[in-house]
Amino acid sequence: AQWIGANPATTPDVDFAGAQWLEGSVFATAFAYNGKDVCEFVLASTEAYHVFLNGREFFACMGQVYDGRHIRFFDLTHSLKAGRNELKVVVRGGGDAEAMAHRGDFKRRAILGLVRQGGKAIAVTSASWGGKALGGAREPSFAQAIDLSEEMASPAFVKRFVAKRPVKR
Repeated sequence: AQWIGANPATTPDVDFAGAQWLEGSVFATAFAYNGKDVCEFVLASTEAYHVFLNGREFFACMGQVYDGRHIRFFDLTHSLKAGRNELKVVVRGGGDAEAMAHRGDFKRRAILGLVRQGGKAIAVTSASWGGKALGGAREPSFAQAIDLSEEMASPAFVKRFVAKRPVKR
């Protein structure tokens, strides 16, 4: 069976050591994939967002189900090519007001994330991703309360279908 969402074998612990909260709306990085290990992207965001992988939309977070108290895990493995890959996150805002109430007085668009391959971080959010690095008191008020478990009420569980034959009109 293929996992939809995060692979439970790789998600139990997340170490954001070295990662910084970044303020802004567009963030991007490039990383090298070895072509064999499981590779996933782990993300926390203050607002709803879109994830792009190698120029193609990989995931769109819908505001009505978005809850920033949970980090999100994205298994990138089957969508990567061996060698250089590009990852972009566009924070668009517009999250559900009730779900976003935990933000307190933090009104900025910001992310915290990492890409890990074979369980080891190979890219963490830093100024090189774009945006402005936040630190200390400027971190989102909910940063210490993030639940390090996968958000289950997620559009990541939407099924995709492939038409084997053309559909007649």
